[in-house]
Amino acid sequence: MTTPLTDPELSLFLFTFNCGKVPPLGDELTTQLDSVLSTYSSHPSNPQSNSNSSLTSASTASLEPDLSNLPELFVFGFQELSSLLDGTRPNAVNSILISISNNILDHLCRKYQLNFEVASINHNGTVGVIVISTFLSRVTKVQRSVNVNVGYYFTSTKGATGVRLTYNSNPNNNLIDTHPDTHTDTHTHHPDHNNFKETELTFVVLHLNANEGLKYMLRRNHDLLSIFRGMKFDDGYSVLKPTAHCFIMGDFNYRATGAYNIAGPLSVPEDLENDDYELYKDELSLLRKSNVAFRGFDEAKINFKPTYKFKVGTLKYNTKRKPSWCDRILYQSYQSHHLAPGEFEGQNENERESELLNGKADVLEYNSLENLRISDHIPVYLKIKVPYRAPNAIINGKGYLVDPWTGFPDNEMYVKPWKTFDHYRRVGAVTDWIFGSGLFLAKTKEGRISVVLAAVLVFLLVKIVF
Repeated sequence: MTTPLTDPELSLFLFTFNCGKVPPLGDELTTQLDSVLSTYSSHPSNPQSNSNSSLTSASTASLEPDLSNLPELFVFGFQELSSLLDGTRPNAVNSILISISNNILDHLCRKYQLNFEVASINHNGTVGVIVISTFLSRVTKVQRSVNVNVGYYFTSTKGATGVRLTYNSNPNNNLIDTHPDTHTDTHTHHPDHNNFKETELTFVVLHLNANEGLKYMLRRNHDLLSIFRGMKFDDGYSVLKPTAHCFIMGDFNYRATGAYNIAGPLSVPEDLENDDYELYKDELSLLRKSNVAFRGFDEAKINFKPTYKFKVGTLKYNTKRKPSWCDRILYQSYQSHHLAPGEFEGQNENERESELLNGKADVLEYNSLENLRISDHIPVYLKIKVPYRAPNAIINGKGYLVDPWTGFPDNEMYVKPWKTFDHYRRVGAVTDWIFGSGLFLAKTKEGRISVVLAAVLVFLLVKIVF
């Protein structure tokens, strides 16, 4: 009899959406998510029920969730959650995120008949992240990042936010984990022989500067470096940490331009479909593969159409912008290449677990959600299973980038938090206040009335004095 391997995999559902300043506060988001989440199926609690039952009684029957494929963590990233004015008001953005998280929680609870809870929420300007789990007792050591702005004059119009947490495969070190609400055995874990009991994960949501052109692409590259050096967690690390997984998602704003030969000459195979041809010119892919940006990160194969820029409410592209794959999800590399969907087909469970123990990630699905059309972007999601063991480190303890396979450091790439960014944050707080005040005075009725009253007051004071 074969001895079962330690359960090495962690199932994640990641989702990113640029809302186009229209937050999904209704049911449009959860309605479209339902089709995506349907693969995490439920089944009737009494499969031997009377076959003559009516459709009505069947639809209201108690459902017992099949948790064999249910993600341990759901991570939702958003950009442009509100107007620019509300983006300068942290309480306004926080309220929007709480409303969205409540909608998602309600939907997940109804769908799976389980209790889901928010593990963490963080936001910066109009960029936000929500982490949700039904196994909240397994989530510990939650850290919210000190955020970094990369908007002009250090404003929060662009920037990044993040969450770092520890996930325990079985916090009580039991072989069977009992769900607190259903009191039924939901996951069976093999004994812990390989220290996979807990693992640390970092989730970063970003929104980089926009527009097409070489100078804008270089600005995005600079934005990335600022985020890797400017974001700060309580453990003294920034985005990267030697012992942690790392996932980065959001509106990268990279366009399909060919990267202006910064990543080397463009080589495109002949006889490609138009979308495939454009994908070969994608800046982010070219920069990543040439190690100009995101060294040590992977992305699942893109099989969806460009996610920007659409005419709102349709799938027609706005011809004022070049259709591009702006919205993406990247993860720190678990090996020299990722596994494409279906690569595990034909393997038995022990073979599949053996592959994961060897350090490979299993990409279940990477796609866009075309039916959510409330923005000029369409969202992107990733279903993935990763090893509990963290990937090969691409940063050493001193904070320098290293080659994940040779371990040699790059002494010119220091990516622990820079103290300089503490000064930038102070400047950003001031420029955000000035920017927000200007928008309030120019864009709101109350602000315009204030301007008129102030002008009248100044006029009267001048008359009195002179």
